[in-house]
Amino acid sequence: MKRYSQKLRKTGSQARRLFNSLIFLLLLLLIFSCTKELIKGDGADIPVPSRIKHAYTIELAIPQFTPQKITSDITGRIFVTGNNRRLIFIEGREAIEEISLESIYPCDIVDIDTDGFDIFLLDRLNKKIWTIKQKALLEKGFSLEERPLHLAISERNYLALSFCDRKEMSIFSKNEKLFTGIHLDAPLREDDTVDLLFSENVLYIASRQRGRIDMLPLFNPSQRHHLSIWSPTSLAVDGMGYLFIASGEGIAYLRGSELETLQPLQNEGIEIAIYDKYLFVLNPLTEKIDVYSIVYTAPGANAQ
Repeated sequence: MKRYSQKLRKTGSQARRLFNSLIFLLLLLLIFSCTKELIKGDGADIPVPSRIKHAYTIELAIPQFTPQKITSDITGRIFVTGNNRRLIFIEGREAIEEISLESIYPCDIVDIDTDGFDIFLLDRLNKKIWTIKQKALLEKGFSLEERPLHLAISERNYLALSFCDRKEMSIFSKNEKLFTGIHLDAPLREDDTVDLLFSENVLYIASRQRGRIDMLPLFNPSQRHHLSIWSPTSLAVDGMGYLFIASGEGIAYLRGSELETLQPLQNEGIEIAIYDKYLFVLNPLTEKIDVYSIVYTAPGANAQ
């Protein structure tokens, strides 16, 4: 019996060693796979935007409507805020309708964003984030303790919020719990023209007054850096992960650490959004949305 027990212990020990070896092998395979993905993500084989081609224009012929911010969901439907208290919905080239926000009047809608499915409105007056689902305003809003300035929604269920004169960006989870904070080099002010973008756990802050875009990794603060650019006003990211930037110099995208210009424009204050291979450019002054198709080519190839 004793010899049998020793044999069992020996067999169990061998099984544990075998199990630990398998775990170690799986970890090596995982690290190798992740390394391949990182190398692939450097852009060696990923198509790059080479130019944008004008497709059509949407006229926002809506009485007493001054457009402000734009976003698009995963189906390509466009949402535009106006007059700090109105919201329109665009499907296709001409189907424009207004989504009623009268139930939250008075309000002060200062920002809009999406997780791809729902639309989120930042209401500075009521200190709330309202949700639009299936073109309907949900009654319960996400209450905030302070008057917010800017909003960004990540695809990984995080909310980024800035508040007036605070040198920290607050990061919330979708269940409305405070997750963490990101320190800022300088506080954001109410009269600053700022756009936030939250993608792949990196928070991008475009500041028109400071002439720069700050890039703040959520989980690796030591990797933060910034890009100097004249008068940036709006940010968007495409399905390949390229950062598109609207500024006083026009529309460009970030390839590695270099800016590549796609469309020189003289107009300042334009807002952009991306769906699939389409770029939506809102010009609040002309009250139009110009829709461009993004032409991608293999790295090193010449655009036709």
